[in-house]
Amino acid sequence: MLILTGQRRCEIGGLEWSEINLAAKQIELPAKRCKNGRPHIVPLTDLAISLLPERREGHRHLFGKKPRQPFSGWSQTKRRLNQRLGADFAPWTLHDLRRSFVTHLNELGIAEPHIVEAIVNHVSGVKGGVAGIYNRAAYLPERRKALEAWSGVISSLRQPVTTSGCRVIFEKQPMVGGQNFSVDDRILSNLRHPRTRDRITHNDVAARPHR
Repeated sequence: MLILTGQRRCEIGGLEWSEINLAAKQIELPAKRCKNGRPHIVPLTDLAISLLPERREGHRHLFGKKPRQPFSGWSQTKRRLNQRLGADFAPWTLHDLRRSFVTHLNELGIAEPHIVEAIVNHVSGVKGGVAGIYNRAAYLPERRKALEAWSGVISSLRQPVTTSGCRVIFEKQPMVGGQNFSVDDRILSNLRHPRTRDRITHNDVAARPHR
């Protein structure tokens, strides 16, 4: 869910059923749940909807074990995910998912920069000022189109093209060096490695919280 939506982990981990509008296929976050204090709409693709858990009696949150508390086991979940990825997978952080989301939507030409900022609820440019406080639906059609395209990219992790023994996910070459080496590029790099290319599916990188 983190890599499909590009949202902050506290926003996804703390999702409540009252914030899910399945009829409109979107998340509707109130201002109090957003870092910038502004309400936010997140379009949901079919792939994202497929990751939503079943409703549990007495639980208002989608994720998390306790009825009245949101999901909080990020460190433990990431540790289990790292074990599944294997020792050859380069170190990464949960924030890399959000940063990589922004990077690749821009680099792959999926959306214009101001649309990407609207998706992740960054406030700048035309969304700044008083108008931005109330216009939570700004660029909603464009945001939905971009997330559908991004969902298609992520879906390719489940059905990769096999070429000369390698699983090809993106046509772009991975970035190299230091902090600029994004998690998605690491995925591509690891999939090219003969010891790890058959291990990873989209479920490994979606960082779906355990119920």
